[in-house]
Amino acid sequence: MFISKNSGFNYRINDEIMTKSGNVRVINADDEQIGVLPINEALKIAEEKEIDLIEIVPNAEPPVCKLIELGKFKYTLSKKKDKQEKAQRKQTQIKEVIFRPNIDVGDFEIKLKQAQQFLESGYKVKIVLKFKGRELKFKHLGEEIMIKVSNILSQYAKIIQESKAERMITCTFVKNWQNFTWA
Repeated sequence: MFISKNSGFNYRINDEIMTKSGNVRVINADDEQIGVLPINEALKIAEEKEIDLIEIVPNAEPPVCKLIELGKFKYTLSKKKDKQEKAQRKQTQIKEVIFRPNIDVGDFEIKLKQAQQFLESGYKVKIVLKFKGRELKFKHLGEEIMIKVSNILSQYAKIIQESKAERMITCTFVKNWQNFTWA
């Protein structure tokens, strides 16, 4: 595929490549150096192999050109760009704090402090209330605990998701930035 005209692409390809000295440093698709060649010879090699000559480092002396298909080159550029964007994105993690319906006051306070620290660090916090065995008959105790946790955390965070299942109640919180100060 020998393309001579460039449409909306930031790299010069094939006949668009111009140099002061008339020479270019040529590398192949595997980034192995072929050598410094006159531009006409490099274009001839590209035409024989039915691939493109793409100028990748125009400011070097001589400019560095790569022998590669244009579609493959664009694909590798987009993959590199996606990888960089993914690395720059902040990954939001959800921290889970598990409560039981018959939790002691001290344990309750410790788990609540832990949830507050997670929120302060910028994590989303998922409060999970699990029921096992006979605890299912006393769901009202679990609901009271969840209401208590929600009332305390809702001063500093907002609820973004709630759900009730047979054996568990969950509630997800995210930090409320407007009035965020821990007492």
